[in-house]
Amino acid sequence: MLIRTPADSRAVAKRLLESLRRQLPTTDAGRADAAHRALRTSGLLDSSNLSSSAVAAAVRDGLTSLAHLLDEDAPGHGAGQLLLLVLAETEAFTPHPAPSKHQIIAREAAAALLTLALWHTDDDPQLLLGPALRAHAEEARLHHDGDGASSDGICLLVPEAVRRLEAEGWSVEIAEDGLKLANGKLNHHIPYRDSLDSLVARDDTDSALHRLRKAKAARKRLPS
Repeated sequence: MLIRTPADSRAVAKRLLESLRRQLPTTDAGRADAAHRALRTSGLLDSSNLSSSAVAAAVRDGLTSLAHLLDEDAPGHGAGQLLLLVLAETEAFTPHPAPSKHQIIAREAAAALLTLALWHTDDDPQLLLGPALRAHAEEARLHHDGDGASSDGICLLVPEAVRRLEAEGWSVEIAEDGLKLANGKLNHHIPYRDSLDSLVARDDTDSALHRLRKAKAARKRLPS
């Protein structure tokens, strides 16, 4: 899962809605095709990888982006609004107060994405809402001006940290209390930043990378 700023996600959502701006087809197959095209147009789905897992991940990221877009009109409430709109669509009731035109457009886009997911997930597509809204919360927290984690990258999500560390040569184990790193005789521990087990401090990953690079440089200087 890539880390995006809320602004990035809103831009993605706008491209998604622009692609879906015409009236959606009434059949499930037609709506799914329209959503598939919109995901490719928005950049969430790479045409070189159209596997079911890639499509499901793109649907999840599309839902995350729509929640960020809804935050524009109601800061901090985009995720709740999206959840309510999707449930109202599924259960066929009108929320109170009635959705705005902007919210209805977001609801139709979310419904189209979930329809597409029917062809690519074994479980109920609405289960993608959980990971999508969690990603929304994490991205919002990471880039909130008043929070300890801001847009300058003070914290990283665990998956991104693991990719970064493994690319440099660390072997990474995700443990209960943090990331355990190993490379030959070198060992390092990076604790989680909070109880969600989802964030690690970027300074800690920087330190681990510096330590490994320093050790590699020292090994290269040893006489043969």
